[in-house]
Amino acid sequence: MSHLTGGMRVFKRLMRSSAMATVIGWLVAAYMVRFLAAALGAYEGGQSMVHANMDSAARSLGETPV
Repeated sequence: MSHLTGGMRVFKRLMRSSAMATVIGWLVAAYMVRFLAAALGAYEGGQSMVHANMDSAARSLGETPV
């Protein structure tokens, strides 16, 4: 009988750690989505400030189009 209770303790510990890993995974994913949105907003804001004639200025300096 003690073997069964020891096995149940191990099972409960594994279930607790698995649940904790799941919660931590979801928290990491949520923070990634939240801060990725902020980073993309800053990136798009910076890119909108680049003028269209930057391409022609780069070409005049010898850069080839991609």
